[in-house]
Amino acid sequence: MENAHNRQSSTPFFQPGSNPTARPSDYGLYCFANEHDACGVGMIARIDNRATHGILEKGIGILKRLMHRGAAGGDPNTGDGAGLLFRLPDKFFRAQMRRQKVVLPPIGRYAVTTLFGGEEKETTIERFFVLEGLSILGWREVPVC
Repeated sequence: MENAHNRQSSTPFFQPGSNPTARPSDYGLYCFANEHDACGVGMIARIDNRATHGILEKGIGILKRLMHRGAAGGDPNTGDGAGLLFRLPDKFFRAQMRRQKVVLPPIGRYAVTTLFGGEEKETTIERFFVLEGLSILGWREVPVC
């Protein structure tokens, strides 16, 4: 019996326009022998951490393929519940926090989250962060239409 970990293909398993039901070839870190059912999760990443438009196109392709598993928001107008995770836009958040006179630590030493806690719940939310050994550097009101 052939060992799946010893097989290597010369082309990636994902080829745009290819048959999505065909068995993918083993390539890089991917091994078909590790395939099993999952519940609506997809991931695509570049090992070299380079931002490219191609990675975005592949991420959108994953979302389209997950529609049958409910990978859609409860509100189709806002896109809640499913989406793409991108690299943290450091320059954007530095500019936003500079307006509040907050100096962010070096990239990789801070995180950003979206919280839906309701009006006037910042103190309650901050208490939970402190319990986890974290601190909140600032808040940003997200503009909505």
